[in-house]
Amino acid sequence: MGLIRFGANGEAPKRKIEEISGGTVEERLKKLKESVVETFDELKGVPDELKQAIAKEFEFKKMTEIQQQSIQVALNDNESDIIAQARTGSGKTLAFLVPCLSYLINEEFAKKKKGVGALILAPTRELALQISNVAEKILKSPSLKKANIGVGFFIGGNSNKYKEAQDLESGRVNLMIATPGRCLDHLNNAKFKSDLLKYFILDEADMLIDVGFERDVKLIGTKLPKTRTTFLFSATLSDKVEDLAALSLRRHPIRIGIEGNKNVATLTQMYLETPNDKKLACLISTLRHNKDKKIILFVAIKKSVDFLSNVLHEMGLPNTSMHGNISQENRTKVFLDFMKDSEPGILIATDVAARGLDFPNVDLIIQCDIPEQIAQYFHRVGRTARGGKSGTAILMLTETEKRVTLNNLNMYLQSHYSQQNKDASIEEAQKVELEQYTTPGTDKELTQIQQSVFDLVQSGYLYNEATSVINTYRGVFDMFSRKMGFGRNDFDYEGLQVSFGVKKALQAGGKKKK
Repeated sequence: MGLIRFGANGEAPKRKIEEISGGTVEERLKKLKESVVETFDELKGVPDELKQAIAKEFEFKKMTEIQQQSIQVALNDNESDIIAQARTGSGKTLAFLVPCLSYLINEEFAKKKKGVGALILAPTRELALQISNVAEKILKSPSLKKANIGVGFFIGGNSNKYKEAQDLESGRVNLMIATPGRCLDHLNNAKFKSDLLKYFILDEADMLIDVGFERDVKLIGTKLPKTRTTFLFSATLSDKVEDLAALSLRRHPIRIGIEGNKNVATLTQMYLETPNDKKLACLISTLRHNKDKKIILFVAIKKSVDFLSNVLHEMGLPNTSMHGNISQENRTKVFLDFMKDSEPGILIATDVAARGLDFPNVDLIIQCDIPEQIAQYFHRVGRTARGGKSGTAILMLTETEKRVTLNNLNMYLQSHYSQQNKDASIEEAQKVELEQYTTPGTDKELTQIQQSVFDLVQSGYLYNEATSVINTYRGVFDMFSRKMGFGRNDFDYEGLQVSFGVKKALQAGGKKKK
């Protein structure tokens, strides 16, 4: 079988707990390293009732790497902030919730009406909701009922801003979870206690910047107590993330986290090479042969989500969809339904769903369109093989995409990457081997699927949808082809037309199939 290797081209260097920048004394570093433990029961400074709640609600035998490194540092070191590079699925939500909840419980924030003691910022409403759900799940445990910690969820949109301000001003909110815009609004206009706020968490910091919240986050930081401890969690550490850290954190933050894009042992990563004109047929065949799985399909553009969703429904493959143009109410419903449903199913999404969201029990990820950069690839595949569970990720590639991806994303075919000529600059921990996946359907089945798609698209409203999707792909290609490494003539317009049923597939001799 063919193999492709991903190198971590352009990724941030390794970050470990040992890396503490300027001025940190060795004695303090030694103490912090010695404090790292493997299980939640061993944690010092965490209330027993919180440990009991975690044991009851989560089936963890030991902490993840990021939890081991960050929780004790947060609890034992009041002088430093933390920059944590943590991939999705690494357990980072508990890594910052445990210190926050420990502080709120130990200091009796609810009983003494001390106001907001911890603030967590998330880049999307869905991620904020997910964090809130985890916190509520812990706090509803019988062992924590007496703590009575109040969780406030502030996301803007259709929520009642006046009621939110009342809750804040009454002191009932101890843990504030928010998107930056609504948080800044309340900091500017609501009069609530935050002078005892200890923890300021920036989750998915790279995405906070990508979606345009950099200015808001910086302003929020100026309105919080200077004595706070700030956690910055990010899957990647770009220059912009480092700039945000420089403004939001204190002078000598501790850097912790995973080593590069360390492979997840339970994740099987594969690629499916297919001609462009058979891409949709190969996808449908793969889905038909995996009906017993919970699947997420990632595509590059919103129109493609809608078109694929309609085609799959018509082909007997029920699905749900999620992208930025769907109303917030519907997006939240899709997110909650797919998150809670343990049954097999298909979710089609743009990258809005790829960042930080935790959908339990996802068996298979299929990337229908190639990622623009290696970080995007890892964000997508991070939706499966979470919490020690197994999962599979398939990247669909045309021959041209494979060639370009090899150059642009620093991927390697095994045939071009012999044992004797391995690039020593790419460390083993940073390589990802993609095993070749073969479409389970026969040539006859693929031909039948192509014909079914053609008949479907030609018979109604899907023709205009398909044409619009193809034209949008063409526009996106024209904008980004140079950046991605494609040539001007690499866009396979006719292949997409055949794949999406706009044109009839040709026989080997060049005649249209009947």
